[in-house]
Amino acid sequence: MSCPSPHTPWLGGDGLFTFLLSNIVLVGSLGLTGLFALRRTWRYARHTPSSIQCDLLLVAGMRLNRYGQPSPDYRRRLGRALALYRTGRCRRLLLLGGETRPGAPSEAQAGRYWLRAEGVPDSAILLEERSRHTLENLTEARLLLRTMAAVEGRVPRLGLVSSRYHLARIAALAAGLSLSPPLCAAEAEPFFTPVTWARIGGEAYYLHWYHVGRIWSQLTGNKGSLARIS
Repeated sequence: MSCPSPHTPWLGGDGLFTFLLSNIVLVGSLGLTGLFALRRTWRYARHTPSSIQCDLLLVAGMRLNRYGQPSPDYRRRLGRALALYRTGRCRRLLLLGGETRPGAPSEAQAGRYWLRAEGVPDSAILLEERSRHTLENLTEARLLLRTMAAVEGRVPRLGLVSSRYHLARIAALAAGLSLSPPLCAAEAEPFFTPVTWARIGGEAYYLHWYHVGRIWSQLTGNKGSLARIS
């Protein structure tokens, strides 16, 4: 079972089954399991700090706009990474995200263009350009980190920045992959508008799907699904 973001073009057999199962659990629990996921998503959005200290900051990718440029939310993630770099709180940035819009650069490459325009040197920016959604962001980042550790002889002190509404889900996915970087919120302070609440609700739905799929895969011993999320 994978937990793709809303723009993933396909689900796969396991993903479709666990999507249906997640909805059955929601209905069967009268929404209580969904409320648990919603509360968790809100707590991460409300309480995660907007500053951390690290050697390497992972910047979660996000689908580009129709012009192939970073969206407002992606620019907030990049802006937080820029602020941490300028203040010396992180030394290098690892931008995550491959090509998710035909004819546009990868999410990571678009992020590098944006940071380069703000004065960040290429030597401080690393790219991961194979992933298409959050789970793949983290899976591909883990592979790069293993390579870096082998070359540099140590594992860098990590941090992870994303939008507040996205933090609960990305934290769950990271934990499933045995990654536990401290989280950093892209927005300086939490702000809750109707649009933000809609996004929190959507992320809670995906978080619920992920947890149901993970538990189901563990109970049934589905090695293929577990291999994709562990």
